[in-house]
Amino acid sequence: MAQSPLRILIVDDEQALSEAIAYRLRAANYDVVTATSARDGMELALEAPGFQLILLDRRLPQGDGLALLAELRANERSSAIPVIVMSGCESDKPLALQKGAAGFLSKPFRSAPLIELVDRLTRESALMRV
Repeated sequence: MAQSPLRILIVDDEQALSEAIAYRLRAANYDVVTATSARDGMELALEAPGFQLILLDRRLPQGDGLALLAELRANERSSAIPVIVMSGCESDKPLALQKGAAGFLSKPFRSAPLIELVDRLTRESALMRV
């Protein structure tokens, strides 16, 4: 029986960028869902079946990406989901990692580093669930 694709949530208010990232991830055989606000992202992150990874923009309407990261880490249903923070500001990286992000991508970024990081984190996450 074929294994179903891993689910990834993208939380980014820039819809064109979100769709471009989703397109690349779907081409790499991931199941992708998008949200455009912190509130919608949190609601989706808590729905079942869960996501194996979240790509999270640093700056969002209805809340800050790092505040959403803190909420995700504090909720037992989402605390183990790896989160990659995306930001146009490289100086956000240390704080994102300190707050519990599993990875960081500086916008703009190319497809290859995105796919490599997503592949690595989903593999590591799967190993921890075994």
